[in-house]
Amino acid sequence: MAIASRISTGGTGRVRAYRPLVSSTWKIPEGFQESGWALVPAGPVLARIDYEAVKASRELLQNLFQPNDSWPPENLTLEQDRADLAWHAREFRQRRSFAYSIVTPEFDRCLGCLYLYPSMSPVHDAEAYLWLRPDLPMMTSRRIEQTVEMWVDSAWPFKHMVWPGRYTPWLYWELFQAPNYYTQMRYRDDAPGDPLH
Repeated sequence: MAIASRISTGGTGRVRAYRPLVSSTWKIPEGFQESGWALVPAGPVLARIDYEAVKASRELLQNLFQPNDSWPPENLTLEQDRADLAWHAREFRQRRSFAYSIVTPEFDRCLGCLYLYPSMSPVHDAEAYLWLRPDLPMMTSRRIEQTVEMWVDSAWPFKHMVWPGRYTPWLYWELFQAPNYYTQMRYRDDAPGDPLH
């Protein structure tokens, strides 16, 4: 069942919806490990290292999901970051969206995150967003980017994946009128059990 949204439909009378990313029986990948780093499901247990990485990457992240976003705010707290990770973990369990943290093998440093979200675009079946902390060496960042992108292509069933802001310029992406799932759903007032959440 599609995840409904209360976003305006421009007078068409139709309910716009985020289409499910995967079927109810498709096995969700748990990530993978490489030399020097690993991709693992995001969750509140990683709050301490995630918070440090988010604070260190704030300017970069404010252009991740849409241009000049207000997230993360300058006064973001550890508890707010922990709650955000708990939301991502709940989304993962409910098979709605999938967030992965990129961490060192010792789990003592977060290097970035990957997000796979459903889309409202009529021609795409998923949206992907990836960020890496800006203090990583350029070659390390590029190697991680390439590996993660190849994993998304090979491990997931998407046929028409889009990377807004990365390979699809924002000005072009805006033509699809497909609001980002995270920015629309994360801070809704619905209870966690609400089927629209």
